[in-house]
Amino acid sequence: ITTLGIDVSLAPRKPKSGNVPRMVSTTHCLDVYTGRNGSSPIDLPPAFETLMQRHASVVTPDIATRFLIGLDSEAKAYTALIKMVDFWNKHDLSSVRPNPLAFHSMKRHYPHGVVGWSQKSDCLITFEAMGKWPDAYKNVTDDSISEEAILHHMLVCYLYNFRVLDPRGWPDGKAIKVMDLDGLRLGHINTAGFKFITSIANVLAIMFPQRMHQCIFINAPSFWNVAWSIMKSVVPEKVRNQMQVFNRGSKDKARAALLEYLDEDELGVLFPEPALDNEYERRLVDYVNQSWFSFD
Repeated sequence: ITTLGIDVSLAPRKPKSGNVPRMVSTTHCLDVYTGRNGSSPIDLPPAFETLMQRHASVVTPDIATRFLIGLDSEAKAYTALIKMVDFWNKHDLSSVRPNPLAFHSMKRHYPHGVVGWSQKSDCLITFEAMGKWPDAYKNVTDDSISEEAILHHMLVCYLYNFRVLDPRGWPDGKAIKVMDLDGLRLGHINTAGFKFITSIANVLAIMFPQRMHQCIFINAPSFWNVAWSIMKSVVPEKVRNQMQVFNRGSKDKARAALLEYLDEDELGVLFPEPALDNEYERRLVDYVNQSWFSFD
């Protein structure tokens, strides 16, 4: 999927440094590396090949492979690919570029982003303070940022992660996601902001299958089962099986779960506060601030 104007310089597969394993430079071009020479690690069905020919700028071999692996069934994967293509064209995502106003408002009010690289799991570590989202939604919309702009912001961040920071083909190119639910209250469940974030989760699941290595929710409130019953209907079963939830009283269990995927020293990018001021995020900020060149 070619949407971001970025020129990528790849380091060796295994990072030499735990801080910034892959360095990125941003330019004014529109060519983005798409994986292992654009080839698929498995044989794709003829219908997928036809779809790739019709929508070459949207459906790459790696994307098609992730849908096929992620949805287990050729029919389900093909249907999901069609939905992805329809969504892409409906929202004209081939022309979407980072919106600095939306970007800086979202980053200011809603802590989220890449915090590091897991050498144990060989993938990105990302973080979202989901418990702060309902209040952040109000603040962001008060900044005159539309829901469409918020959705585009999240899509751009995901594309940056998997087309720039880790553009390797399947089975690589995934992330360990830590979702902090601290601050989430029962009254948030029926708010416009909470309903909107569930719709974003649905879109990301459609657009980015097989990108999550593991998702660990921490600091879950006691009523989280109620909230999850609302959210899980839009999350595919295979994705749900890659999720673990720990309440506020299970910090030791959450830590043990994280240590299955991260080294002890890598927990430092998450606790006591997520390290969102890092080389990954600074390079993303630089790219966003230079983005207006792409608009005519």
